[in-house]
Amino acid sequence: MQFRLATEDDFDACLQLLRANGRVSPSEATLQALPALWSAYLAQDRRRPKPFAVWEDAAADGTMVLHAFGVAVFVSDAVYADLLQSAGPSIADAYYGLVLDGAPGIALDTQAIARANAGQGLNLISPMYVQRYWDFQHPDTQRLLPLTAAAWYLNITGFNVRRMLSEYHGERAAQYICASGAQRVRSFAPPEGRPAESHAPIWFEHHRERMPPAGVFDSMSHWIKPPPPPRMRLTPAQQSIAFLALQGDTDQRIAARLQITTDAVKKAWRAIIAHASLSIPALRSGALVRDGLVEGEAAVRGTERRRIVIEFLRQHLEELRPWPRSRAGASNAGL
Repeated sequence: MQFRLATEDDFDACLQLLRANGRVSPSEATLQALPALWSAYLAQDRRRPKPFAVWEDAAADGTMVLHAFGVAVFVSDAVYADLLQSAGPSIADAYYGLVLDGAPGIALDTQAIARANAGQGLNLISPMYVQRYWDFQHPDTQRLLPLTAAAWYLNITGFNVRRMLSEYHGERAAQYICASGAQRVRSFAPPEGRPAESHAPIWFEHHRERMPPAGVFDSMSHWIKPPPPPRMRLTPAQQSIAFLALQGDTDQRIAARLQITTDAVKKAWRAIIAHASLSIPALRSGALVRDGLVEGEAAVRGTERRRIVIEFLRQHLEELRPWPRSRAGASNAGL
C-alpha cells in the first residue's frame, strides 16, 4: 500500500468510493459538484501541491485499488467560524456549500497561507476523509493507519496550524481521535436505520491552546505547534519540486505534474542543493560556500547529494511551506 497526492485522474475512483463507503454521506448536490470543485482546488496556485491524498494498493492483476482519500483545506477565521455554526452533519456539505455560493477566498491562496504562517497561525479543515473499510480490525485498515499518519505528517507538518476541524463517525473512531488530543465540538444523530455506535457523525477540533500532553497514541501537539521560520532561500517553484520528490516522484513525473521540462527540474535541483549546502555540512566537506553557492570540490556527489537533501527536508518541512519572501530572506541574513 502507498499514498500519493491526488490528480484529476483519481476523481472517478474517489467518487465511487465515496458513494459506496457507508459512512461519509454528503448530499447528492455536493456529490454532483465535487469533480469541478476538486479540479478548481487543484488548479489554485497550480504549482503549489495541495493536501489532497489518495491511498492505494496493487490488486492481483496489477491494477491499483483505491483504499482511501482525504482532502484538507486552509480557510480564514470567518469561514472556520461559519463552519462551526453550520447546520451539519456533513463538513463536506457545509464547506462546499460555501464554495458553491460563490463567496471569494473560501480556500486561502498561497500568499494568505504565507501571511498566516508568519503570523498567528492557520485554520485547517478536513471536509472529507473516506476509506474502503471502517472496521479497525480489518487487515487493510491496519495497513492503512500508519500510512494515513505518514501522509498527514508530510502534508501538514511545517505549517503554522493553530486549529483543525475534522469529521469522524461512531464511538470507536471517536475514542481513537480523542486519544490524539482532539475535542468533540459537534455531535449529530446517525442516518436513519444506522447505529449511532458506528455511524453517528461527530466533529472534532484540535486546538493549539487546548492540546493535552502526549498520550497513548501520542498527542498531535507536535504537529500544530508553531514551526521555526525557514532558513533556506528556496523559491516557491523549488519548494514544490522538492516536496514532490519527498513522495518519491521522479524528475519526469515532477515535470509532468508541474507542466515544466525535465531540464527545468534538474536545474532547480542544482539550485536547491546549493541553498541546502548552507545548512547541511555533509554536502560541503572541503567546499567553499560563497553567496549561497558551493565552490570547490565537494565530497558528496550526484544522487547521494540529492538523497541527503531530501532526508534533511523531511526533518525540516518548514523549508517547503509558503512564507513571506521578505521575512524568509531576513531569517537567512546571518547564514
